Amino acid sequence: MKNQFCIAFFILLCYSMQAQKDITLSPNPFHNIKGINEIVVRMTNSNDHLPTKNEIVNNFFIMGNGQYIVSYKMFKNKPLTRTIYKYDNGQLSSKRCTASWPTASKSPDSLWSKLIPFSEVKYTYTQNQLTQRKSTDLSSFLTDKTTITNYTYNNSGSIEQEVIKNNWETNKKVYQYANQTTTIKYYREKKLTGIETIKKDSEGNIIEKVLKAPNNKMLKKITTKYNDKHQLIEKKEKTNGWNGFGELVGQYNPNKEFHTYHHTYSYNELGNVAVKTEYFENGTFEKKTYEYRK
Repeated sequence: MKNQFCIAFFILLCYSMQAQKDITLSPNPFHNIKGINEIVVRMTNSNDHLPTKNEIVNNFFIMGNGQYIVSYKMFKNKPLTRTIYKYDNGQLSSKRCTASWPTASKSPDSLWSKLIPFSEVKYTYTQNQLTQRKSTDLSSFLTDKTTITNYTYNNSGSIEQEVIKNNWETNKKVYQYANQTTTIKYYREKKLTGIETIKKDSEGNIIEKVLKAPNNKMLKKITTKYNDKHQLIEKKEKTNGWNGFGELVGQYNPNKEFHTYHHTYSYNELGNVAVKTEYFENGTFEKKTYEYRK
């Protein structure tokens, strides 16, 4: 059971860093980082089972043009994951993730002493538009090794379709645009499994995202608030843990219809996220502070 937990934990760590952000409600924390060489993220956690205070949880090293060179996820000042970024003609061409694995030694200093290859993502562009994302598992934990996502666009340059293929199935997301509303239909093996509606205000800010099953049952709802600079300052989310493809991807409790989450954001003078706080329904919270070093 312990090994199964570790495997799932590392899968989450690496693959969460690879998620395609087509239409997102998480602000890019690094809005203006030209001239920044390093970003340090510290966390204070109120959970009793994971006491932390100002521990480093992320570390980013950056080129002068604002592009990442390498990033780390940390635990007790030791790397859990390392991601190396490569570019071609100024565009991100690949990300390679290595993950820590506990050694046989019981010494705390050697618990996370080895980084092993875990995953790699490669990107292909056509006329500056992302047309393919190829994600490959480099570990021995998963039987399926590669997932390929192909993107097509409409005449306005907005994404029109995602086709996601792996060893056992082909899924699809189809985008439709009408005024300030985007509708995304999810298909799993040609069967409609979810419908997502995204609403924007007159300034183009996303103000609501609602994901429903074909029978109109709500799976997730997100609402937001912005400041006068159009920066996201609050996000409220309730979800039952299922995504648009009918896959369980989050916390699920058969005795509780939804779990709720509350995020707040503040920014520095350059428009970068300074503090991000996540409040949980049990009264606990995680607070991350961002330090930008030249």
